[in-house]
Amino acid sequence: MCKPALKWVDADWGHASHGIKHPFAPDPDLFMFHLKFADLAQLELLAERRHQAAVVEGRALKSSWSKPTDEIVEALRTGSAQLEQAVAADELGRFRPGPKKLAAIVQHEGELWRATGAGQHLALVKPPYVRIPDELRRLV
Repeated sequence: MCKPALKWVDADWGHASHGIKHPFAPDPDLFMFHLKFADLAQLELLAERRHQAAVVEGRALKSSWSKPTDEIVEALRTGSAQLEQAVAADELGRFRPGPKKLAAIVQHEGELWRATGAGQHLALVKPPYVRIPDELRRLV
């Protein structure tokens, strides 16, 4: 997963903060840890708020916000079980996105540059899973 996280230009965010109305490129030396999946109770609260925003206000309908809370929680449980199996079987891959892969993540759509991919919901349940690089593991 990749998205613009820091910006140095006066440009609007878009696509649930996974895009910006300005060209950007992922920095291979900058890592983002999405910790919203680290606490199940907090995930449930957040998922419900986002789902209500999608249903009531029509916000971020093309994102996981439109998915019911129980579906998000079940994806986390499924992904966690699969991850535990991959760890036990020593089947975690090495995280090493090359420059071409990073460059291909950002797509230009109209006035928006956005990160593309399976999205967080699918990334939870769709291997391969990768190991956090050793130099970053002590930070998490």
